[in-house]
Amino acid sequence: MVKKKYIVAIIILAIVVIASSVFNYNRNYTSNISESMDLLKDLSDSVKSQYDATFFEICIAVEKAIEDTSNGSISDEKKVEILNKYVSTSYFVEDLAILYDDGKYLSSLGIVNTDIEKASTFFSGDESLLCAGMLESISDESLMYAVNRIVDDSGEKYLFLVGLNYNNLNMITRPENYHAQHSYVYLVTGDGYFLYHPDNKVIGKNIINDKELIQQRTGIDDIDYDKLLQLLNKTPSKVRSKSLEYKSNGEEMQAYANRLEAFNGVVVLTSNFSKIKDELFKETLRTILPLIGCLIIGIIVFLRYLFLIKYTDYFTEVKNDRAFRKYMIKTENDNEDEKYLILKIENIIDSEDRDFLYDDSIFYKISSYFKGLKHEYKELYRISRVHYIFRIKDIQSMFDLIRRIKGNVGSGEESIILRGKIMCLNIDKSKETFSTMDIDNKIVHSMDDYYTELINYRDLKVTNYSDILSSFKDDTMKKNYVENLISNKEIVPYFQPIVDTSSREIFMHEVLLRVKTQDKRYTTQEIIEIAEKEALVQKIDRLIIAQAFGEYNRRQYSYGKRTKLSINISGKSVDGKLKDYIIENAEKYYIEPEDITFELTETAALEGDKNAIVYLNILREKGFKLAIDDFGTGYSHISLLSKIHPDYIKIDGVFVQDVWQEEKRMKTLNALVYLCKNYNSKIIAEHVEDAKVLAILKKMEVEYAQGYYYSRAVPEIRSTL
Repeated sequence: MVKKKYIVAIIILAIVVIASSVFNYNRNYTSNISESMDLLKDLSDSVKSQYDATFFEICIAVEKAIEDTSNGSISDEKKVEILNKYVSTSYFVEDLAILYDDGKYLSSLGIVNTDIEKASTFFSGDESLLCAGMLESISDESLMYAVNRIVDDSGEKYLFLVGLNYNNLNMITRPENYHAQHSYVYLVTGDGYFLYHPDNKVIGKNIINDKELIQQRTGIDDIDYDKLLQLLNKTPSKVRSKSLEYKSNGEEMQAYANRLEAFNGVVVLTSNFSKIKDELFKETLRTILPLIGCLIIGIIVFLRYLFLIKYTDYFTEVKNDRAFRKYMIKTENDNEDEKYLILKIENIIDSEDRDFLYDDSIFYKISSYFKGLKHEYKELYRISRVHYIFRIKDIQSMFDLIRRIKGNVGSGEESIILRGKIMCLNIDKSKETFSTMDIDNKIVHSMDDYYTELINYRDLKVTNYSDILSSFKDDTMKKNYVENLISNKEIVPYFQPIVDTSSREIFMHEVLLRVKTQDKRYTTQEIIEIAEKEALVQKIDRLIIAQAFGEYNRRQYSYGKRTKLSINISGKSVDGKLKDYIIENAEKYYIEPEDITFELTETAALEGDKNAIVYLNILREKGFKLAIDDFGTGYSHISLLSKIHPDYIKIDGVFVQDVWQEEKRMKTLNALVYLCKNYNSKIIAEHVEDAKVLAILKKMEVEYAQGYYYSRAVPEIRSTL
């Protein structure tokens, strides 16, 4: 499992980075966009001021020329002379002309250079109007005539035409220099003529009359073109500027229109908003790249952690059981046998002071040492806390590896000595029976059957994995057999009397396990051993307890007779659930606790299990009796005497049977009896089969005896012998 704190840490890091990036981007983007738009407005104002200054200069000269030629007493020749004078002094004006309503035309060029018919349309109106509109030149594409309608004091009306060279005008104003922020300028007269545009083919064209060409050159669709017309037409002189967003050739554009004060025209500064946004995005992205880098590094570290946690023992960084299974599945169809050295570490000894080491940190040191021997094997796996698997190169390198392992691990004062079991396993993938299912667990569980002590490595033999699979198959069949016995309640209690050696009366009955329809392949003892090995013994204990309690209840309430029973429970069964089960069933069957004794078998399982001792003492407090079975056959019995203070101790039959035949056996039995009496426990001798043994037991003051001398185990409880 991935530790929650690491998941939380990476999520928090991602949230912080994303939130910071979004906040930073939004703040910088908004700020930069605002600054860019302000700059564009300032540029628009600047180019307007440039054009206004130029046109203001032109207007002063034109007004003087109008004033000088407005005297009716001046001849036409003199007027032409005045016009030439003003043209010669202006860089921007190439022609000045006067058109009267009767068709008379005076020009500094001496020729009619514009369409008189179009010009005549400007006579409509009774008041003077400067910059009433524009007329195209007939002879010069770079010349446009600004039309001024003049009405003098006498009521005479004429048109004063100013021939502007827009190339010269733009050469001085230099609108092409206003290209900051991907912007450009164009100048449009009040009646729609382009006096400047970055595309030369648009200059001189009319925005209304030449719509198709202009759309083709600028890439503006009909909808945005209408917006542009409205912007130019609806920018009254009292409004300083107006903005517009539109698209040109698929890119977003932002336009600012400023009406000129000295000329009937509009200066439009338009910028490529798409490029501005792209640049701002890149600039903003550069500011958040360090945060993104932190996130990427964090994710890489987290992914590495996920890999380690899945396929590596996180503490020692050695490949784990998942990695081993993955490799087995990957190579399952190779049909090539591979040899492995399996090591189970049982004891770790400090080579200096010979103390036993148990803490987990020592396994990091061991694993580091093993990894340092990489040249001796192909791959290393740690499939449990104490089990290591080495995929070896060959038999010789395996023995070289073992010699390094069995010696001092490490060097100097910090070196340690390993003690444990080894197994040389040939994984014969070529066998039809080969399967990778649960392979690591099968290997671990098979160690007890196929191991060699590490110190006796020279006796090591090769074990085929196919043999282990065959053994597991047999174990599975045995397990299924016992499970069926339990589920079908084929396991039943038999009762063997325990007799008072003094009165020869039945004191109580031991409840023994029997099978109704027992398979002749398995004895009762083998069934118990299978149950112990396959963790089924508690189910059997529960089944026997329930049936024994039921028989106790039946005798008490059917015959009015109380019966003392001694029921076997395995040390492997003792836990909180079994304790609760006993108490609940005792209440269910109205059991008097003092009539029930629990005989503890497999007491080695209780060694070091403090909780089990607590549960047993709880049962004693409830009134139940405790007995130790098979006393004398294991060291665990001695340590249990002081922990549970048993009411009865059953001396194993191996010390009782035919005891009279050998003096040494007599002495051993006498010593065991003496030891039991020192703990104030009653003694029950097992396997009593003749009168001679009984006489010796009575002489040693053994209180109770059990065996064929009195009775075999029978299906029903007996009242008398």
